[in-house]
Amino acid sequence: MRVGLWFVAVSALLFAVLAAPLPAPRALAEETNLVPVFSTAITSLSFPEGKDAGETLLPAAEGGDGQLTYSLTGLPAGMTFDAATRALGGTPSEAGDFSMTYAAADEDGDQASLSLTVTVDPARQTARSKTGPDAPGSLKAVRAPSATTMKPALDVSWTTPADNGFPITKYEISYGLDTDNMTKVTAGATATSVRLTDLAAGTTYTVRALAFAGNSGQHGVAGTRADATGKTNPPRRRVWSTFWTIPTAGAASM
Repeated sequence: MRVGLWFVAVSALLFAVLAAPLPAPRALAEETNLVPVFSTAITSLSFPEGKDAGETLLPAAEGGDGQLTYSLTGLPAGMTFDAATRALGGTPSEAGDFSMTYAAADEDGDQASLSLTVTVDPARQTARSKTGPDAPGSLKAVRAPSATTMKPALDVSWTTPADNGFPITKYEISYGLDTDNMTKVTAGATATSVRLTDLAAGTTYTVRALAFAGNSGQHGVAGTRADATGKTNPPRRRVWSTFWTIPTAGAASM
């Protein structure tokens, strides 16, 4: 009898266990958060100042959740970045070294970044179109009105020329009967005239003016020559006079 009761009790317990709802199965693996990464490194780029840089494609990132968005900060003046194509380009207008951050971010905010330096090389200095000051302007050589005909002089004048980045330190004035044998005098950096004295009367002189740049201890940088001519006062003419005395009446005839 006891055996029968035990069998009934065990059977009821087993039925209760089998009839109970089964627990939900545990997930075999939790969802993984994917983070973008750069597999290709880039540390430095170089471009010339003032020239089209063309297009440089920056590396793509891998992984991440969803679509990746790219950004580049710290661009030099004149350069551009296209986030859709990852293209760096433009015309850099400022020389120097520029630290930039290149980043890729996924849809849930995870980000990968690279640090790189862009060097913009200074533009080559073009050769100057001038190698010294311009020629003294409006060069003139005229007779000095105060000079005597025995010691004639010429007043030489000019206007200040452009120095083209070479500050004028003096003027050199040359004069002579021909260009192979000329006398030189100098005038100061701010001078615009000089008087040439002890010249030959009635003579035409060739006059040249040249602006110089440089210190007084050096020949300096010569500018462009200006030429002019000037004629001195004519020589004084000697006038010969003949005096004849009218004879008086009764005087002996010669």
